[in-house]
Amino acid sequence: MSIESLFALSKLPEKKKWVFSEEEITKLFWKYKGQLLEYKRNAAFWAATNENLKTAYETLDEQEQALERAYNLNKKYLDNIQEGLLLIDRNFIILSQYSTYLKSLFMTDKIEGEYIIDFLFPDKKKNIQECMELEKYLTILFQNKQASMEMINELNPLIDKKILIMREGREYEKTINTRFIRIYKEEEIEHVMMIFEDKTESIRMKKELEKEKSRNKAELDSILAILRVGPDAFFDFIEESSRILDSLNNQVPDIDKKNTLNMMFRQIHSLKGSAKYFELNHIAHLSHSLEDALSGCIKDEGLCTTEIKRKINAMIGHLWTEFQIIDKLNTRFQMFYERAAQRNNDNGTVKLSGFFNTLKRMTKNLAKDQSKEVQLQIKNDLNDFPCFNQLKTPIIQIIRNAVSHGIEDTYERLSLKKKQIGKIDMRFHKDGDSFVIEITDDGRGLNFEKIREKAVVKHLIPDDVNSVPKEKLLQILFNPDFSSQEEANEISGRGFGLDIVKNVVSELHGKVTVATRPNIGTRFTIKIPDTKGGARHVK
Repeated sequence: MSIESLFALSKLPEKKKWVFSEEEITKLFWKYKGQLLEYKRNAAFWAATNENLKTAYETLDEQEQALERAYNLNKKYLDNIQEGLLLIDRNFIILSQYSTYLKSLFMTDKIEGEYIIDFLFPDKKKNIQECMELEKYLTILFQNKQASMEMINELNPLIDKKILIMREGREYEKTINTRFIRIYKEEEIEHVMMIFEDKTESIRMKKELEKEKSRNKAELDSILAILRVGPDAFFDFIEESSRILDSLNNQVPDIDKKNTLNMMFRQIHSLKGSAKYFELNHIAHLSHSLEDALSGCIKDEGLCTTEIKRKINAMIGHLWTEFQIIDKLNTRFQMFYERAAQRNNDNGTVKLSGFFNTLKRMTKNLAKDQSKEVQLQIKNDLNDFPCFNQLKTPIIQIIRNAVSHGIEDTYERLSLKKKQIGKIDMRFHKDGDSFVIEITDDGRGLNFEKIREKAVVKHLIPDDVNSVPKEKLLQILFNPDFSSQEEANEISGRGFGLDIVKNVVSELHGKVTVATRPNIGTRFTIKIPDTKGGARHVK
């Protein structure tokens, strides 16, 4: 530092002239040396500090810009991603990080801070099971670190889950698919990310596609059936089915009455049997579903609610629609056929060959459905058969029973040293003044003890009777309340099959008898009087 600077530090008057000796200058130097050194140190410190602050500010600015870029990128991602993404903490509370798409998915802005289970299932009473399952699943996610996500995902309760959203008094149903990702902090699971996918539209379209495929298959089945048997046979089927459906509609108001309910069961069972005969599986399925609905009335002891009646009416209407479609198809195909012979509506005489061919196909398909092998052999000594149209349903029912109840499966037949393929023989012939139909199977025969036990359960015979004549047990088979099958399906029925046989044969003044031998088989014989010479009964 110069002497002038030193003088300036001493703050001496500027206009006064000073003269110093060497000794005085030395004293003055040492007096202000400390201040000089302190000044230098301070100047160096602040110079370094200012440089460091500048560097720090620049670093902070760069970091802030990087954070802002990351935030904007993250916000852009959350705003544009077409998935509902959110984070929840260990208390299952939704954090502030969530995608904008979540607002449109759940139709609300109230997301942050919500309890995720309440957010998804606001009606706890209605969704108590769903709430419990989700709470248990989230607990496992946060607390069970040993379980792999692959294993945990198998328990995911929000796969294609239907949820109900209430907004402004309106209810919206959506289907969501949810994935879960654990977020770790060091060794602990800090958060769980939930990613929601709206599957509502895709599932709706999938259902529409399945419905369309089912509709196309039903039409294809109908076309193939018409081609197999010809339009004439279908006109009879449609006409008879229309009468049945019309009768069912009229009976629904009185469905609480047991007689009405039994009559409806018989009619639906006949319809189902005819549908199986023509290989119209969609009609058979709808008929079976209608039987299920009617079974609800039986379980409720005839107390058929308005809702059940409405459901039954809707199902009958659905069947009507299906038959209208079949009728239109049949009418279109009729122009490609020439009638081989004019139908005689007075005595119902029909050619039998077409019926036999279709019956063989039906038998083969029914057996295949039950993993059995059955061959139907037919011997016909008649050219035509008066009133044969009325007997189609009883024949079909007996064949169905033989396949379902009589013929054993392959393993059982082989264990009994029988031929692998079961056999059903059907013969049409004339015996005096009566037309005779014999249907014989080589199955297991009737189990009289099982029939007796079932009859006791159904209150058809007293439970304190130890011995019941076989003839009486055979007659019980034709009772509408009897069924030896534990569960009904689209092949076997609910006890109304042989009841139908008996009713139709009785209306034709005929008679049906049964003969059976254990492990040998069963034979049903139907005798119908030849009414050309006047009405008479078969004895």
